[in-house]
Amino acid sequence: MAWAKRENYDTHPPDVVKTSIHILESHTLQFGLGDLRVVVPHWVLYPQDCVVVYGENGAGETTLLKLLAGLYRPLEGIIHVMGHNLLTDPPKAKQHIGYVSVIPQVVSKLTGCEYILFVAGLFVHSWSHQVTTMVQEFRLRDAIDERIQCYSLGMMQKLCLVAQLSHHPKLL
Repeated sequence: MAWAKRENYDTHPPDVVKTSIHILESHTLQFGLGDLRVVVPHWVLYPQDCVVVYGENGAGETTLLKLLAGLYRPLEGIIHVMGHNLLTDPPKAKQHIGYVSVIPQVVSKLTGCEYILFVAGLFVHSWSHQVTTMVQEFRLRDAIDERIQCYSLGMMQKLCLVAQLSHHPKLL
């Protein structure tokens, strides 16, 4: 079974949590294969919450994350991201989600710069000062104009993270 641990670092006043919209809310999610079912009861994430999903190999951690990113559909249940139903209105919900897989799915013929602009453009954003800062912080500046096919796995993962952060997702 996959487990999730939620921590709230109390970086905001308590009344912010009570009055703000939930970043993520799920109701009785069920997923699995064959006879194996994983059930995630009602779950709410507020701004500033940090969650760690963990479990034994094959417990469903990655599947749960893919469900919450809208890449898989649950067998049952409802997922709301920033008030939008991920199952019935995916475009509005997904504009608030950033997802980076363990094995990056990138267009290897693009340069790093082209890839970031492509992903940011999906969300009607452009290159910003923050993106430039992230490229420098992640030490991608020297390779940003190189084709991604020349990147190491770690560089591709960093590039995907920068690209996902470029549209300022509420849920990463």
